Amino acid sequence: MTDTAAPTLHGIRRLVTPLAVLCIAQFMLQLDYAIVNVALKPIQTDVGFSDVGLQWVVTGYALTFGSLLLLGGRLGDRTGRRRLLLFGLLVFGAASAVCAVAQSPAMLVGGRLVQGVGAALVAPMVLAMLTGVYSQGAAQVRAIGIWAAATAGGAMSGVVLGGLMSDWFGWRSIFIVNIPIIAALVPLARAVLPEMRPEQVRSLDIPGTASITISLAALIFAMSSGEERGFGHPVTVGSLAIFAVLLAAFIAIELRAREPVVPFPFLVAPIRRTSVLAMLVVGAVTGSYIYTVSLALRKILDFSGTETSLKFIPGPVAMVFCSLFLSRRLIARFGMKPVLLLGLFILGAGQLWLAQLSADSAYASGVLPALFLTGGGAGLIVPTLTAAVTAGATPRERGLVGGLVPTAQQIGAAVGIAVLATIAASVSANQGGDLAAGYARSFLISVVLVALAAILVAFTSFRPPEPEPEQA
Repeated sequence: MTDTAAPTLHGIRRLVTPLAVLCIAQFMLQLDYAIVNVALKPIQTDVGFSDVGLQWVVTGYALTFGSLLLLGGRLGDRTGRRRLLLFGLLVFGAASAVCAVAQSPAMLVGGRLVQGVGAALVAPMVLAMLTGVYSQGAAQVRAIGIWAAATAGGAMSGVVLGGLMSDWFGWRSIFIVNIPIIAALVPLARAVLPEMRPEQVRSLDIPGTASITISLAALIFAMSSGEERGFGHPVTVGSLAIFAVLLAAFIAIELRAREPVVPFPFLVAPIRRTSVLAMLVVGAVTGSYIYTVSLALRKILDFSGTETSLKFIPGPVAMVFCSLFLSRRLIARFGMKPVLLLGLFILGAGQLWLAQLSADSAYASGVLPALFLTGGGAGLIVPTLTAAVTAGATPRERGLVGGLVPTAQQIGAAVGIAVLATIAASVSANQGGDLAAGYARSFLISVVLVALAAILVAFTSFRPPEPEPEQA
């Protein structure tokens, strides 16, 4: 791997570190992912979305983002990671401008689709460059903890700012806010980030890339369709069938490919295989938790949009605190497995607390403690799982890791939200429209999922694999 120094100004390099630039980029992506959800009502009124079409403001972004992350990771290995990061930021910024001036549903959804493309290029490069610049054990774990805190901070800010900005400045401001951030990030990234690419450029596995990209897109679409139409609807079933067929084709292609998108030997190490599976579960649990708690605050406790935003803050604050100040110290003292088990126990306790939710619940006793527990547990789990997946990765594998980790998070969240929201709606309907009963059932299922992840972690060796020597 060669690191070509970027054109720099020494004063800028002293003031702004690569970690700061990368984490601001990650913060922005998570901000935009979360900020739209709270502003859907004014968007629908102003742009003229139908109830069915409105979901594509969220689904369109998730579709391209989640399905293209692996491709983004591999493209960075081929073209250079800083170059792809800069290109992705420009794509994201241009799409944000389109969304901000959208006059029709088609224009806004199109902008969101392209935003997802830009995000899928940026997100894997953030993690790949972070683990490349900070490649040593303790420094890397610290950097990953800050990255996880930026992720939680962006999500927290999105939930809060989405309500406040749409109320005060109009919904278009939630897209405009990205433009000055990118205008500052692009020159800073050019100044402080080194270019990183393999010494020998490898061929891109086109059949494997196409099959996994379309397969993941079909899965995300199926989850959205299942939530809207039901999982027995022909559109949903057909999308799931496409996902299954193309996933099988992808596996067959990768087993024979000279330069596979996902080299299966990379996942042979138990620490990596278990960490990716656990990341899927945690993505499902935390994704559905954010979605369901937001609805519970609005529909059961009858909070306004702004009140919901503010009441939600303790969870992400707990995640930021644990990611920044606890995860690294606990890993250094006890190792990855004990920290993961502790985090899963705390996360499960938070979901179990929410499973007691009823129509008579109060925020202070029924929701607030669960927000702290869930956020704190996730703050220990996410940086630890990320460090586990990256352990022993060679420079050539960092683009793969950069795509694999957020892919697991996004796919887990898409599946978790769709399946658990459907279960909650079904239980509520069967109990005379009791929303609290439906939400409580979804949280109880989350407890079971967390317990299964904990069992998997408990029986897995978390010894990091030895890095394989680089091949010419």
